[in-house]
Amino acid sequence: MYINSFILSFLLLLFALLGTTLSASHFSAGEVYYRYAPTATDTARYQVYVNWFRNNSGATITGNTQVICLHSSCFPDANYNLTRLMPPPGMASPNDQNGGWIVTGIDDCADPSDPSYKDLSVHKFSGFITLPGRCLDFTISVNAVCCRDASTNMAASPNMYMEAHLNNMLGPSSSPEITSSPGVGFCVQSPNAPSVNFAVKAIDAENDSIIYSLAQPESGVTCGPGTAVPYDSGYTALQPIPSWNGLTINQSTGVFTLSPKQQGSFLVKIVIDNYRFDTLSLSWIYVGNSVREVIIPVTANCNFSANQSVSMGLLPSSVSYTGLLNSSMDSLKQAYQLNSIYKDSLVTTVAELNQKQCFEKFINLQFDNPLRSNSITPTDFRLIGPDSIVKPIVAIHDTSSGLYTNSISLELLNPLVLNGNYVLQIRNGNDGNTLIGKCGNTFAEFSVILVPVSGCPVPEYALEQVNVVADSNIQVQWKANAALADSALKQHFGAWDLYVSENQGPWVLENSSTQASDSLYKLSFGGALYQVDHNNYDFFVELRYAGENWGPSNYAGQMLLEQVSVQADSLEDFIQLSWNDYEIIPANRRSYLVDYGHFYSVDSVIWQTPTQTNTNSINLRVFKTPGIGQYAIRVRAVDGQNEYPFAQSNWIIYNPSTTPIGLDEFSQQWIIPNILNPNGNGQNESFIISKGEGPELPDFSLKVYSPSGQLVFEDSQYQNSASSAWSGRQSNGQLLPQGIYLYLIEFKGNTGEKQQISGRLSLVY
Repeated sequence: MYINSFILSFLLLLFALLGTTLSASHFSAGEVYYRYAPTATDTARYQVYVNWFRNNSGATITGNTQVICLHSSCFPDANYNLTRLMPPPGMASPNDQNGGWIVTGIDDCADPSDPSYKDLSVHKFSGFITLPGRCLDFTISVNAVCCRDASTNMAASPNMYMEAHLNNMLGPSSSPEITSSPGVGFCVQSPNAPSVNFAVKAIDAENDSIIYSLAQPESGVTCGPGTAVPYDSGYTALQPIPSWNGLTINQSTGVFTLSPKQQGSFLVKIVIDNYRFDTLSLSWIYVGNSVREVIIPVTANCNFSANQSVSMGLLPSSVSYTGLLNSSMDSLKQAYQLNSIYKDSLVTTVAELNQKQCFEKFINLQFDNPLRSNSITPTDFRLIGPDSIVKPIVAIHDTSSGLYTNSISLELLNPLVLNGNYVLQIRNGNDGNTLIGKCGNTFAEFSVILVPVSGCPVPEYALEQVNVVADSNIQVQWKANAALADSALKQHFGAWDLYVSENQGPWVLENSSTQASDSLYKLSFGGALYQVDHNNYDFFVELRYAGENWGPSNYAGQMLLEQVSVQADSLEDFIQLSWNDYEIIPANRRSYLVDYGHFYSVDSVIWQTPTQTNTNSINLRVFKTPGIGQYAIRVRAVDGQNEYPFAQSNWIIYNPSTTPIGLDEFSQQWIIPNILNPNGNGQNESFIISKGEGPELPDFSLKVYSPSGQLVFEDSQYQNSASSAWSGRQSNGQLLPQGIYLYLIEFKGNTGEKQQISGRLSLVY
């Protein structure tokens, strides 16, 4: 059987040689592999694949069958016929009219007009064999009936012979199946250019371990054995291509690295072995392999389009290109605070992506020529918004599974929410380079891509009211436009941040409201933390959404009402008051109402008819009312067009008397607490009055009333000392609930007349 197949192959080869000349060679390269494909009635069935790569400038590959041989030391040789697989629509090579498939990728780098370039098509054959049993050394062999293409690194060009091995002693096994394209072509690199790569990517159906290696090409007849085809002087199986840094192979991944330095057409043979771990012998056992030969053209110059990456090289259907003069480029640099923009000529080329919609979180880039996937990192890009602020890029997504990609997607930390042009700039990333093309060409640093965005809601907001409520709490209210009702904006809403500054001090974040609808509600705060008398507070609100801070609103403070002086006689008081302008309401529409009224409980005042003024000071004439009582004065700002809600100031609280509160020589310097916090921390534990810089305090009595007017504490001979002072307890010793209480102090003044001082006290725990 061995002799018969040898004679048959020899005759076929001789016939082919007689029918063609050496210039009509057409077998450039090939591959063979197999796949375990059992059926219910044939558990030893395998499918075998043979692919021939044809030089489309040579003779055609005819015939619809391919003979293979199954050889082993265990069983007689057997021949099988494989059937041609015709390409489906769209996959037929345009330069091969006899069943050749398209081979992609050869012209990514190599110049198609170079004499070393080879236009290839692939002719595919497949069929089934049945193994006669188990054996360590099954060999599936195949030969080409005609000669190889001439190559720069081979001494001769006899026919091509390939064989794949199979050891089924550990059970069925598929060979590694090569998935990467055989289309490999390069151009001569300069000594300092980045190395180039190609991959012979394979998968194994049984997940056996795969090892890649280089081997010697062979010629021979169908059932073998093969005869080594020698390399020309200066070339070896391990170094088949002249390279500045040699040819290296990652045996685990099948990635080859080189830097071609010589024009030519170079034959490379790659073997992919697979090993399986034997649990009985506890060792790795060789179970088979597959083989691919490729012929790699290296042209003197790169394909012109491959060099276009320095001018962006983006797919024309995805971008338009604009030429910027130096003046426009300088304006762009200034607007986006760029240190540099790559200049490829007197006119700088700027790419502009097709329009992006608001709230998109990915920027897709498609390239005419492949990029090296391992050269792409998020730090290769810098995205700057129309507000000149850098927008973080958190990840790069690449859907390709090989070394190269024509399409990447930049994932942003936050979506695009600003109308206008974002600027995407290519930078040297943390990997020390920009983007690197398949052919070793690099993108010019500081190249610019414009990313236009439209359709974004534009939020507008402003403080609408700063109001002091009942002399204790400050309420801040803001309003926003209809953009805040946008569903997408709500989805990405962050917070309303409210800031406060006390007496022109530093701005402090007071509160963050995380509901977009809070723009329609009031936020109350104050009490013991913010004393509304003698302190001025300014506010602004800022919107956060989609990771953007949208800037402060208008700044506004509350009205702070102060008593300047008092002139009094027996019938009436003239109280001089002043306050700051309330700037939320426009000046041409703003007026003030000055109210005064009488307390009938701690928090309730019966207000009298107000006095109106357009200035921020007044001498208020108040007729004295006989009897003991607390009185209050406030100011309200009103809008003549009723667009803004009114706002009121803090209150001035006083007792009409012969000598109004605050003017007696005994009491004008007294420091009376307005907060009690008996929690054991040593601060504000009890109600102790300090004389300040005034004379010694006289004896006095103290009464404390609840908000409803109930007397909760009384001491006619109040002991104003740390050990005896009142600490927020009722007469029975129980702690009072926290809240606002009214105190009343009575003493004899310097004239011997009884004086009263009253005020409000916050009790907190």
